[in-house]
Amino acid sequence: MTNTRTRYGTGRRGARGSFRVTIAAAAFAAFALPVGAASAAHDQPAKAKTMLSDLVTGYAPCTAPNTTVSDSLSLPACTPPVRYDSKCGFGGTGSGTVKAVVTGKESRANGDIQVSAKASGITGCEGETLCLVAAFRGTLDNCPEGSCTTIDVPSFIIGSGEQCCVVTGGVCKLKTTVNTVAPGAVNSGKDDGAHVLGWGLQRTTGSPAATGPTFGSGLLVP
Repeated sequence: MTNTRTRYGTGRRGARGSFRVTIAAAAFAAFALPVGAASAAHDQPAKAKTMLSDLVTGYAPCTAPNTTVSDSLSLPACTPPVRYDSKCGFGGTGSGTVKAVVTGKESRANGDIQVSAKASGITGCEGETLCLVAAFRGTLDNCPEGSCTTIDVPSFIIGSGEQCCVVTGGVCKLKTTVNTVAPGAVNSGKDDGAHVLGWGLQRTTGSPAATGPTFGSGLLVP
């Protein structure tokens, strides 16, 4: 597994004082890509059916460093940190997870991807809508020449309306599938995977608008 810095939305200056690791998970049979058994012309694992990530507050990339982190890495950084979503957050006490599972069988041609999220302790955006969002790069057997790799998809909102959640009592719960959001987008038999560059939850209603994921997949070292 490789750690990456993922850009979403518009680049704004920001860095997180605590250590944040954005998870890049390889071989995710993913959003808007077919799913199948391991028989591709390009290298793929025997299986990669599940992704489960904790959520951290989303912060914008540091594009103009004005300080340095005081540890052994001495990484350039930006202060103050800038959140993608200045309105909606965890408030220091909330938490959440996002999960995706490949379902169905190639023999039945019923492949799909079930995606779900649960977050609690959300502050600042009661009554607002949060949707799943992902950034990924696909490699698949579905081009005229055979195997190919797609361009990076920097921000893919998964669903709208009832496929998302409305923050109620500080809680967001949602569950849907890719084929529910985009019928026919996932098909069995292509053995396609995606390198997921980042995913999480993004607020899609209210003002000011979120410029990237409100909450992104990651780790927190207290």
